[in-house]
Amino acid sequence: MEYSITKSKRNNLILCASYIIIYYVYNGLSVLLTYIMRELDPIENEFINVLFLISSIYLYVVLIDYFRKTQLRTLEIVTIVFLISEAGIQMIKLVNAFKFVIPDLLTNFLGILAAINIVVWIVLVLRLKTGSYPALVSLRRYAFGIIAGFVLGVIIATVLIFNRLTGYFSLVFLPFAIPYIFIMDFALKLEIKEDNSENKQKF
Repeated sequence: MEYSITKSKRNNLILCASYIIIYYVYNGLSVLLTYIMRELDPIENEFINVLFLISSIYLYVVLIDYFRKTQLRTLEIVTIVFLISEAGIQMIKLVNAFKFVIPDLLTNFLGILAAINIVVWIVLVLRLKTGSYPALVSLRRYAFGIIAGFVLGVIIATVLIFNRLTGYFSLVFLPFAIPYIFIMDFALKLEIKEDNSENKQKF
């Protein structure tokens, strides 16, 4: 039986994925946007980063719940480890922004752990049979999207370095928005179950 989700949670998931897409597009075009809008102050930047962290956590919590309900235990564990490492990296960035220096060793360890986990996660998702769970098709596309985003990012970085346009290096962020389009598709493919909060409003 396919995993089901309340309508409000599905909307929240779509909202989080949409925000992450906007976050990567904004960061990717930040150099160009400085010509048409003022530069954000540090507090505004940190607010944007906090929303990104919250959106990412919500997204991965939904995926963890999905893998738990569909009894894909290995993927559940790998996603939990990835969530912890990725959330740790983002929190360290936030802490460092307020002049509290976290040792680079911890940041590097979490970065390596996150990289290993995402590779394992992609391999596991691509090996799954999607027949019983239609939403897994979207997660496979999400995995391909991660690969495509990485490859395009490397290509853009190489072109910029080769042409000595390192001032536009933020463009590397743009392709990382691609995978989250398929998270929105994943949310739309999930079965909707009755929301208890809606039931209470009816009575």
